[in-house]
Amino acid sequence: MCGIAGIYHYHNQLNAQPEILEAMANEIKHRGPNNSGVFTHGPGGLAYRRLSIIDTKEQDQPILTNEDQTLRISFNGEIYNFPELKEELLAKGHRFYTGTDTEMVLHLYEEKGIDCVKRLNGIFAFAILDLRDNSMFVARDQMGIKPLYYTEFDNKIAFASEIKSLLTLPNLPRHVDPYAMNLYFKYRFVPDPLTMFDGIYKLPPGHCMKISENGKKIVKYYDLRSRFYASDSRYAGKIKSEAEAISLIREVVKDAVKRQLLADVPLGAFLSGGLDSSIVVGIMSQLGSDPVKTFSIGFSENEYDELSFAKQIGQRYGTDHHEIILSPDHVKSLPEILWHLDEPLADPAAVPVFFLSQLARKDVTVVLTGEGGDELFAGYKEDFQYPLGSLLKPMPGATRSALAIAFAELPIQRGKARGYRSLLSEKQRAEHILTDVFRFQQPPILPHSAPDASDEFSTYSFDSFWNKANGLSWLDKMMYLETSIWLSGDPLMKVDKMTMAQSLEARVPLLDMEVVELAFQIPSDYKNPQGVEKYLLRQAFKDILPTDIFERKKSAFELPLKSWLAHELKDMVNEHLSIDRLNASPYLDATMARKVVDDHQQDRKNYAYEVWALLCFQLWYQRWMT
Repeated sequence: MCGIAGIYHYHNQLNAQPEILEAMANEIKHRGPNNSGVFTHGPGGLAYRRLSIIDTKEQDQPILTNEDQTLRISFNGEIYNFPELKEELLAKGHRFYTGTDTEMVLHLYEEKGIDCVKRLNGIFAFAILDLRDNSMFVARDQMGIKPLYYTEFDNKIAFASEIKSLLTLPNLPRHVDPYAMNLYFKYRFVPDPLTMFDGIYKLPPGHCMKISENGKKIVKYYDLRSRFYASDSRYAGKIKSEAEAISLIREVVKDAVKRQLLADVPLGAFLSGGLDSSIVVGIMSQLGSDPVKTFSIGFSENEYDELSFAKQIGQRYGTDHHEIILSPDHVKSLPEILWHLDEPLADPAAVPVFFLSQLARKDVTVVLTGEGGDELFAGYKEDFQYPLGSLLKPMPGATRSALAIAFAELPIQRGKARGYRSLLSEKQRAEHILTDVFRFQQPPILPHSAPDASDEFSTYSFDSFWNKANGLSWLDKMMYLETSIWLSGDPLMKVDKMTMAQSLEARVPLLDMEVVELAFQIPSDYKNPQGVEKYLLRQAFKDILPTDIFERKKSAFELPLKSWLAHELKDMVNEHLSIDRLNASPYLDATMARKVVDDHQQDRKNYAYEVWALLCFQLWYQRWMT
């Protein structure tokens, strides 16, 4: 795993400057502490930081070239099908000087051009500088597991694995994007392709970008919507019963885990005690001879602690198990955590993942995690509860919405007030599930309504994704929306940034492209015939799971935020969310924002997640914008 960066000057007006590229690379040294390099030619330049995973001794050249030295590549990630692709390329006469997957990508580009990305199964973000025509090719993996950001200014384009690398560029404007900020307080993260920085964007998952003196052209090379029942899928027509679906899931997931065990460095796994990570650890234990190194995190508050479930898996498979107990004191590292995240992410789980990564890095360089299981295998119960509102179409939409709002105001605990959504239409309910808009009716903390997105980015709006989901079942619509909007914006970004903060590579076998292709081919009727979360995945690995975990209902991984923000962390909250500091930000209604904090601390309402979102935004704003 690595960090990459690059610059391209349009119209050949300037040569790329090595010292600027070196500064960009040094800012993300944590992503690759083992080696570094810079290459410039004409209008383009690449920078690279390497974390050695495969071929740790032989690859001395940080930025690789092809046989005739007409191409250079800076690569971040792992390609799991590279042994097969390498054999194909050797048969075509290509010569290899290292044992890395990076070199294979370069030769595949020679053969396929920009279509090379369609053959890759892995996690990646890379850039190829083509000296033959002074162009550059940049790509990001299909699911958005590896990040890639870019910006255009002063007649050039620059890109990097992290935003902080771009912020080292001289004269780069630095402003808050008000549209992105509104989306942040709606979703609790900033969806692709926007970032909280005006003018800095994410290259969306499954997209590539061709850069030349004429400018940039962004192309979508992988479309999740098209994979539902796609006739060109290798799994097309193979799933005609529940039993066939279960058998294929077992086979394909096991193969994915096996592929992702390839490494020349110590390897382990995050173990939460939930279904997904337990399956991954169980398979790893069956495939290897040595005990799997597993890492778990818990809380002293019993109602939030899940270490007992992780210990069951550890004991069953004799893992080399390590644990850490999270306390409020760990949250005081939030400024450092947000520096690594680059932009505010109001997912409290970023804190435990940061410290879990710190624990794991003492023993391993690679960890396997369970991300993706919920999105691909119907892990969210609301996804398969069909909206009652769709059956109440004779009732005016305004009436249904009014009833929903009234229901949401009932004095019941957070997390229990989801029944109101059944009164909404399909589209309303889908958006509210993704955004949690109606968690509670809070005071408006933004002084203005959200501006409209520019036409350039309208294709990434919720409405656009919803329209593309037309014709799918309710369950498949939610699967498509969650993988397209939520997955890369929150869980995958969080895991990448928190692990790489510790120079730790995270792999996600449940998002292996073979698993993704299979999951999108399974008929909706088979996915939850008994109304059980991840029914097929449970059945596929029933034999390797303890009964308590096999039968366990999904439980969100949460921190004791309600108590911590009102008591143990009260001083920290009041310091950063004081009325004076809130007033210093032109983007918030300071009076209303402070009311949310006071209402929570005085136990008038549970605004834990709202306070957390405000705290993350303010800490980010104080670090980058003041």
